[in-house]
Amino acid sequence: MPHDLIKSVMAMVLQVDDTAEAERIIEKTWSKGRGANRYDYAYRHKDVNIYFNNIEYGSKVTRERASMGVMIEFTGQGCREAEWLMQKTGVSWYDYIRQFMTKFEGCHATRVDLARDIYEKNLRITPSAMRKYIDRRQVVSSARHWEHIQAGRTSGGPVTGDTLYIGKSPRMLRIYDKTLERIHGHGDSWRKASSFWIRWELQLGGDYAKVVIDSVMNGELLTDIYFSILRNMIRVVNRRKVAGKNPPAKWWSEFVASDKTVAIHHARPTKNPFLSRNNWLSDTVAHSMVMELLAYQLAGGKPADLMSHWLKEGKARVKSNSHATEKLRALEYAVTLDPAKISAEGAYEDEIDDNTIDVLADELDSIIGAGDFKHSNVEYSYAELTDMMNT
Repeated sequence: MPHDLIKSVMAMVLQVDDTAEAERIIEKTWSKGRGANRYDYAYRHKDVNIYFNNIEYGSKVTRERASMGVMIEFTGQGCREAEWLMQKTGVSWYDYIRQFMTKFEGCHATRVDLARDIYEKNLRITPSAMRKYIDRRQVVSSARHWEHIQAGRTSGGPVTGDTLYIGKSPRMLRIYDKTLERIHGHGDSWRKASSFWIRWELQLGGDYAKVVIDSVMNGELLTDIYFSILRNMIRVVNRRKVAGKNPPAKWWSEFVASDKTVAIHHARPTKNPFLSRNNWLSDTVAHSMVMELLAYQLAGGKPADLMSHWLKEGKARVKSNSHATEKLRALEYAVTLDPAKISAEGAYEDEIDDNTIDVLADELDSIIGAGDFKHSNVEYSYAELTDMMNT
């Protein structure tokens, strides 16, 4: 039950056994406000957030919203708050993670950030230095994108922010000057407290976050997990003339060394071209298509005639040597629907029938005939029109 789940999660976050005690603490020290990430509400305590939907018994909600469960978010400061809560029961982050994963069926992480702070002065690992290594083609990475952002005042003075991003979601490395960030936010007193503070932070989502949690559940240390992911993602090599021929720079090997290499098994999602095209058509074309068909209907025409015209125009533009492409798409379509029906060879060997367009036109005539688009002074909503098109 949704409310029982919320109470149970509260108790786990607060490290108390009694859900009634958890409710009392929440009521006394936490604030309730608007949610985020498509959740209705949130309980907040400093930088720890518990998001949930207020699903009442008998209320009508979509299946998707009803199955969203409860989401817990710890920001950087929220992690420090969680550690304070853990001290009461003497558990570590490893215990904390295992408690959630074992108690709540289906519990999973959508994002995990792992950060390494460097305080010993090393000018090779600053954002600007790493940018120079990229410019000199000394960085080898599976990530194809990078972005370097610096901030300052137009009136002059030192740089107030320096950040280098390598990669994109769901796997991104963020390198930034933490000292500059603190000085900008809290004043020059931070320069005296820490003259050098660089943070290398891995932001991991989706399957990458799952890899981290699975590795923790298997007894691996976060330090070894961090360095294993970093080594898989990027390396700095000596100045090279031929891509990939030079070994890693000595300083880099020392910088990313750890006691153990964790086997990072991340299965990259297999892209289905049919689904990608279908989703694109649904998102970008379906609405305009329905509106055109409806306008054609209101002008006295038959929507099936216009659809048939579009199909014939498209058929006329198909090149004669594209049958192989069409067979491939047919195979993708069939695999999407029922992989068991497709054999490794011999599937869809026949040429596309020339009567295909006429058959489609007849089907369309029965599916989107005048009855479906009968105006009768009724204004169709966007959702209704989309449902018509999907049908």
